[in-house]
Amino acid sequence: KKLFIKESTKATDNIITRSDFLNKVAAYSAAIPLAGFVYGMIKTVFNYKVHKINLSYSNLPKAFHGLKIVQISDIHSGTYVNQGPLEEAFKIIENEKPDVIFFTGDLVNEIALEAYPYKNQFASLKAPLGVFSILGNHDYGDYFRWDTDDEKKQNLIDLKKQLTALPAKSS
Repeated sequence: KKLFIKESTKATDNIITRSDFLNKVAAYSAAIPLAGFVYGMIKTVFNYKVHKINLSYSNLPKAFHGLKIVQISDIHSGTYVNQGPLEEAFKIIENEKPDVIFFTGDLVNEIALEAYPYKNQFASLKAPLGVFSILGNHDYGDYFRWDTDDEKKQNLIDLKKQLTALPAKSS
């Protein structure tokens, strides 16, 4: 006889009930996305990758031939607990020696204050043709509960001031 296994003499003892089946399916269905979420947060959150794409167009002006553009998005600076991971990302960008850098939204998670500790790091990024930025959905402060509309508007003004302080053109 095997340890901890109940031997059955009835055929119905080995049948799982409908509710047990549904409970198990629900538990596994919830566990799979949760495991993926946790894996993404722990294992891949700072696993930066450079994706190089060469574009070739017959009507591309010669001024654009060989132009190196770095595009970075979804920094979510409120996610970081220290400056190390963002420093690493910016070193990767610097090593690419881009001609121009574009930030394409979501500098913060919720509020402009999240980006303040990284102001010097953002300002350190330089490219001969400039560093440019646009706002993303998180940058508007829609995911934070503001006491007043004026606070929300001021938050956006503060974030825009911080983005304006980035070197638009550097040598």
